[in-house]
Amino acid sequence: MAITVNYNTFSGLSGVNGLADYLNWFEAAYSDPGHASISAFSTADNNDVVVGDSTSLGFVNDYQFAGQAKDGNNDPIAAFIAHAGNVANVYNGDTDTNYTLNKLGYTLFDEPAHTLFGNLANLEFGNYYTTASGLNTMNTVHLSIQGIGETTGYGLIKHGAVYDEINDYHNGNNHVHNVVYGLMGGLGGYAQADNLIAVFNAYGITVNGTGANEEFDSYNGNDTFNIGAGNNDIKFYSGFGNDTVNGFNSGDELGFQSSINNDENDIINNHTSYNALTQVSVTTLGTNTVTLNSLASALTTSDIFIF
Repeated sequence: MAITVNYNTFSGLSGVNGLADYLNWFEAAYSDPGHASISAFSTADNNDVVVGDSTSLGFVNDYQFAGQAKDGNNDPIAAFIAHAGNVANVYNGDTDTNYTLNKLGYTLFDEPAHTLFGNLANLEFGNYYTTASGLNTMNTVHLSIQGIGETTGYGLIKHGAVYDEINDYHNGNNHVHNVVYGLMGGLGGYAQADNLIAVFNAYGITVNGTGANEEFDSYNGNDTFNIGAGNNDIKFYSGFGNDTVNGFNSGDELGFQSSINNDENDIINNHTSYNALTQVSVTTLGTNTVTLNSLASALTTSDIFIF
């Protein structure tokens, strides 16, 4: 599973400069008790999909599943759109054939009941969306995430009963269900990004910046940060893995959680090695490493901060 996070713009969002800030902002905006939220499938093509042995999943499927929160004045403030990708070799028990599923689906009362499934190809976050011809378009995209993938991540919905093929969410493997269910706030409307962050931790992410002054946050996987031309902070937390930073220049800084190492001089003098100055490796704790590619000059303590 290769997950890519693309920054677009955080303009107008107070205190938001990167992924961690944004997810905190989204949780608060979407979950405020004074905010009403609604989530639903798009309506471009709600015809039945058949998965497994003669199991029809009814009119609860389409190319998108979206959620939107509004403030007390009924003005939209936060939204997400989950876009479907393709799942190959889905079995249709009615016709005894395999086909490519290009929608997100929902089991409703078929076992395992109330389960979202499919291939989550693109997850957009923004301020609000508009709808035309049954499909949603985000007005302003804040960031997008690609590659969360199929329901279990290792091929699914083949010949057999629905329960046997998509019930892995009971074992925590249905990332599509878990991520979207968390963002929409389950049945209570209180959004949480924990399930999305769990996917980041398990698989690692590649984050692409825009060139503005931004923050990049490490998770527990092996992450890659393609930072832009601005003055950027790249923050590393305990257990961050083996990460790579591309585009590090003067004005950019590496931040380390104090539980990793609280001494900038020690990091520079005892945990930094160079490969002809074009590549530097910073090993801060155990096997956790940061590799900076195409470095212009040696690191100094001014390139490091502790938080």
